[in-house]
Amino acid sequence: MLIAPTPTFPFDPIVVSAEQSDGHSVLVLPTPMRGDRYTARVRRFPTSIGYSVHRWDLRVNVGITKRLRDGAADRLSRLSDEHGTVSLVGFSMDGLFARWLAYQTPDRVRQVITVCSPIHQPASNFWLPL
Repeated sequence: MLIAPTPTFPFDPIVVSAEQSDGHSVLVLPTPMRGDRYTARVRRFPTSIGYSVHRWDLRVNVGITKRLRDGAADRLSRLSDEHGTVSLVGFSMDGLFARWLAYQTPDRVRQVITVCSPIHQPASNFWLPL
C-alpha cells in the first residue's frame, strides 16, 4: 500500500523506564514517499529522553534524487558543524541512504540506526547504486 496512515506506538511506558541520553544530535530520515510529518511521533521519543532530534526538512522523500542527496548532505553538515557528530536514523530504504551518508562523511556521523532496512542483502534490491 503506497499511502497508509502513520503507525502509532504507545511510547509513554518506554519513556518512563528509558535512561536519559547524553544529548547528542540525531537526524531522522523518513521512509520513501513520506516526510517529516511521518517521523514526528518517532522523533518524540528520543526528544523526551534528552536527545537533540532534528527533522530532515526536505519535504516528501520521493527517492534519492540529486536534490535530496545534496540536501541531506547539507543538512548533516550544518547539524554537525553546530552540534558535533550526529546519529542518523533511517527507515526502510533510507536506512541504506543513512549508511551512504555516513560512508561519504564519516567524520560527521556518530552512528547509523536502521529501521526495517535491507542492510544484510543490499545487492538484492533495486537500490544497488547506493
